Amino acid sequence: MTELTEHANTVADIRKSGNKKNLADAISSGEKLSLCAVIGSGGHTSEMSTLLSQLNSDLFIPRHYIVAETDEMRIDKVMEIEKDLYEKQTNHLMKTNEIFTVKKIPRSREVEQSYFSSIFTTLWAIFSSIMAVWKLK
Repeated sequence: MTELTEHANTVADIRKSGNKKNLADAISSGEKLSLCAVIGSGGHTSEMSTLLSQLNSDLFIPRHYIVAETDEMRIDKVMEIEKDLYEKQTNHLMKTNEIFTVKKIPRSREVEQSYFSSIFTTLWAIFSSIMAVWKLK
């Protein structure tokens, strides 16, 4: 976990009123931080679950999850992660939509989809991904 924190400190800048802070400064000050996690299919979902389960759920609010719209298993995984984080949270007065959101985006390519048609679905998925992140800002 220490390597992850060190890496995050070198990558993350939090800009507030023109001042730059690194992640460690923001955490030590108790400042609320927004978090966005992309939960996809494959092996990285379990790694992401492990990382997210280690979060200080009072510090990282709101949490935003992005999942493929056809992947119900990942939505269930997000709910499982959030249930565990809710149990660790000290402020139970907030509404669920103030604590976390789930945004569904289209997949770039479905199983057995032709490569030609995947050009258009990939462009649509890219556009949808950009819009999903843009709306979180």
